[in-house]
Amino acid sequence: MAASLDPAQLTFEHAISDFRGQLADNQLYSDILQVATLDQFHDVLSDIRRKQGGKGNLRGLVRINLLVKRLNGYITTLEALTQGSPEVSTLIWGPPSLILQLTTKLDYSFNAVVDAMEQLGKVLPHFERAFALSDHNIAKEIMVLFFRNLLDFYLVPLNLLKVFGKLFGKIMVILSHIRSNERRMANEILLDIARQEHEDAERTLRDVYQREQERSAQDFLRIKASILKEPDEERLALLGQSYGSEPGDWLLQDEEFKKWYTWCW
Repeated sequence: MAASLDPAQLTFEHAISDFRGQLADNQLYSDILQVATLDQFHDVLSDIRRKQGGKGNLRGLVRINLLVKRLNGYITTLEALTQGSPEVSTLIWGPPSLILQLTTKLDYSFNAVVDAMEQLGKVLPHFERAFALSDHNIAKEIMVLFFRNLLDFYLVPLNLLKVFGKLFGKIMVILSHIRSNERRMANEILLDIARQEHEDAERTLRDVYQREQERSAQDFLRIKASILKEPDEERLALLGQSYGSEPGDWLLQDEEFKKWYTWCW
């Protein structure tokens, strides 16, 4: 006779099916399945710290230590109450690791998610202690309720981040177009400025050349006027009086020459 299936196992499977059906797309579920154990979850945290260790807000990861402890206690208690399910374990560790990975590039979202996870850790019970002496059947029912609560908690940021991821891609395309238009506008402005500066330079050169031409013309006229200036009549008359009527007369009329000539003779 075939062994009857544990009713608790069926409720876990229904919870998993509901969770999977409410995810934004199947790729999210495939990404979640990449982390199935506590060790793998710690590897994800280490990778986040390594890649973005320069950001001070990543020190906030220590705030989810209590949540990690409570989730590990949940898995340990569940394995003691049931045969255990690898898929249940995966859906305990996979979603929070994916949420943290998706928000590492968004400081505000990352801090908000860490805050929420910190609060989740504070409200979850110490499962090993809480169910140590409880009736197993009742304990299983309560564990299913907690499992659904955890999946509901994971579902909100997963779908939000997935939708935002798609929107963010569109936003980046729009920003790229804006940046391209800004560069085009800047280039047009620079081209217009360069054209204006070139025109101003040409105008300045023309003005300088014209002023030089005018100055040269004025200098030419001044020199020409000095060369062609009419002789001073009075000065010419004076000079004329100092000359004799015959060549050499002026020498014979000079007083100094007369003295010298008399002395010699």
